[in-house]
Amino acid sequence: MRMGKVLVIDNNADFREIITRKIDRMFEVEVIATGFFPDIQLCLQDEDLRLVVSDVQDSGDPGFWVHNFLLKTRPNLPLALFIDEYRMLRNIPQKDSTARVFVLKPNFQKLCDEIEKLGVLDVRSSH
Repeated sequence: MRMGKVLVIDNNADFREIITRKIDRMFEVEVIATGFFPDIQLCLQDEDLRLVVSDVQDSGDPGFWVHNFLLKTRPNLPLALFIDEYRMLRNIPQKDSTARVFVLKPNFQKLCDEIEKLGVLDVRSSH
């Protein structure tokens, strides 16, 4: 069985690194982290993806283009939105087949706890 993958999208390199390390420590998964648009488009097509973690403030579209893209192309691929406290929370999409987790930054542990609740990733036995 191939190990699944998680795509972490965040323009802040420090946040990408923290999220990557936390997910890698907690789950049996390969983490791909990027903040660059061309890379994101390629990564979203990877059939081994089991979860996408995205920072909504990374886009000018008002930040939900990843959600909209997944709804159209891969509606069963779960999305965790890591939301900056300065964003207008009323614009967040409702939970649906794709948008499953909403966590305010910088609560990295809550993000991982909510990901665990989804049940889409295998938890490391040493966790």
